[in-house]
Amino acid sequence: MNNGLLHQNARRSASRLMAIAFSLALMTSAGVLLSSCGHEPEKATPPSNTETTASNNSSNTTSDEKSSDDAKADAEKEAADKAAAEAKAKEEEAAKAKHQGAYVTAIRNGGGADGLAAAAQTKLVGAGLAADTHTYSLDSYAGGLAPATVVYVKGTGDDAADVKAEAEKMVAALGVGSVQTFDQAAAGGETMDGTDILVVIGQDAVGAL
Repeated sequence: MNNGLLHQNARRSASRLMAIAFSLALMTSAGVLLSSCGHEPEKATPPSNTETTASNNSSNTTSDEKSSDDAKADAEKEAADKAAAEAKAKEEEAAKAKHQGAYVTAIRNGGGADGLAAAAQTKLVGAGLAADTHTYSLDSYAGGLAPATVVYVKGTGDDAADVKAEAEKMVAALGVGSVQTFDQAAAGGETMDGTDILVVIGQDAVGAL
C-alpha cells in the first residue's frame, strides 16, 4: 500500500514538473516572439547637415565663379569697344587736322561761254562746298578752250587723300568732269602755286551748269 502511494506521488510530482517546464517553455517562446515583434526595422540614415551644406556651398561657388567670369567678359568687351571708339575718334580728328583752313580753289573758264566759272562756283557752294571750306578765284583758262572739265589735284603731301576727296565732291556737284593729278602741260600752262584744287571748266559744261 505504501509502495503504491509512493509511486502515485512520484507520478504526480513528475507531472507537475513537466507542466512547470512546459509553462516555462511557453513563456520563453512568447517572450522571444514579443521581443521580435517589438523590434523596429533599421531606418536609412539621412545625410548629415554637414554634407548638405557642403553640397550647397559647392553649387554656390560654381554659380559665383560663372557670374564672375561673365562679368569679367562683359568688362573686357566694354573696354575694347571704348578703346575702338576712342581710336576712331582720334583718326577722324587727325584727318580733319591734315588740312588747316579752307581749300584754295581756282576755277578757270575754258568752255567758250561767258559766266561758266561763276556758274560753277554757285553750283559748288549750293552743294555745301561753301566759303568756310573753300576760297574761290575765278578767271579765264590760260589754255584757251578745254573740251572736257577737269578737276586737278597735286597728288602729293600729307593731305593729298583729303584734297582728292574734296575734288571728287566737286565733280559730283558739277555733274561733269573727272579728277586728275596735275600736269602743267596738260593743264594748258596753268599753275597750282598756292592752290589746292584747280577746276578747268570745259565745253562739256555748257548747258549743264
